[in-house]
Amino acid sequence: MKFNSLMHVGIICKDWDNMVDFYENKLGFKKKVEVKYKEYKDRMDRPEQAKKAETMPDGVMYAYFEIAPGQFIEMYPNEDNLLEDVAWHTRTGLFHFSLTVDDIQETYDEFVKKHTNLVLGSYSTE
Repeated sequence: MKFNSLMHVGIICKDWDNMVDFYENKLGFKKKVEVKYKEYKDRMDRPEQAKKAETMPDGVMYAYFEIAPGQFIEMYPNEDNLLEDVAWHTRTGLFHFSLTVDDIQETYDEFVKKHTNLVLGSYSTE
């Protein structure tokens, strides 16, 4: 498998306004996409987001900030009051990351062939 680059990392932020200010005004990253919950209204495949679309349609679900062409930080506001982060040496895991490839179907098929013991979720072609 050949990966071209890291497309994005996802961050859940404590203070949306301060984070947006930091990434846009301090670092100079451009907000390329901002998705609001109303875009998920009546989406039965996304019940949590559809529920929020009813109660907070103009609430921001996430936004993409471009670092360099094709590389982004995907940022989510913490409206669910998730727990604060812990000291670096007491946590495990990563929210997620995304890679770019030339052909998603070919890469997926190759991965499945090599790792037949894994249960895989969906993948995005966008």
